[in-house]
Amino acid sequence: MLPSYKYDRVKKKDASVAAIEHVENDCILGVGTGSTVNHFIKCLGHSGKRPRIIVATSKQSERLLQLEGFDCSVLSNMKRPVLDIYIDGADEVDPRLNLIKGGGGALTSEKIILNCAEKFVCIVDESKLVTRLGKFGLPIEVIAAAIPSIRAFIDVNYGGVARERPGFITEHGNPIIDVSGLDIDQPEFMERELNQIPGVVTVGIFSNQKPAVCIVGCDSGVKELFSEEIV
Repeated sequence: MLPSYKYDRVKKKDASVAAIEHVENDCILGVGTGSTVNHFIKCLGHSGKRPRIIVATSKQSERLLQLEGFDCSVLSNMKRPVLDIYIDGADEVDPRLNLIKGGGGALTSEKIILNCAEKFVCIVDESKLVTRLGKFGLPIEVIAAAIPSIRAFIDVNYGGVARERPGFITEHGNPIIDVSGLDIDQPEFMERELNQIPGVVTVGIFSNQKPAVCIVGCDSGVKELFSEEIV
């Protein structure tokens, strides 16, 4: 048996290899951010597939793509900002394919680029599957001056504890607060309500932008969870 961190890495790689099957030559591809996506980028580099345009959600992913021989573009340079497919990981996935994302700090760019994609493929290892969102601290990108009022709203209305992520500023120039102690039984409602708080830039709940398929690296290989199969 491999040590757990190595074993999780194998599962992430298995999910990344399976995701390559969803990428077509000459497609317009969006690439997310995070440890599982790092595996996907390496797999893409060795796959022989060559997307026509690649848009990355972070400088980190852009650097890794460049190391694999890919050039990256930005949405503002595209005459028609429509992506064929977007590949990204998640910090949590519930049975209805609601997600928590943002552990890597790129949640705002991820929502922007995902909003332009025709298809979203999520890649995770099975440790990210949960029965209800909230075990992983919920990332929220915020305007710095609003942190006290946002923290108070979350405490009063949800009983969550919001802490500023130490020493971290997003590529958009904002801090992130991570909220622990949440039991997210209505992710659609919470995403909508938190997004309405003045000073919130983006909340890390992805319930309105669910993946078409979630590829999960498991003990036995990979399994695929499809959003159209969920009632």
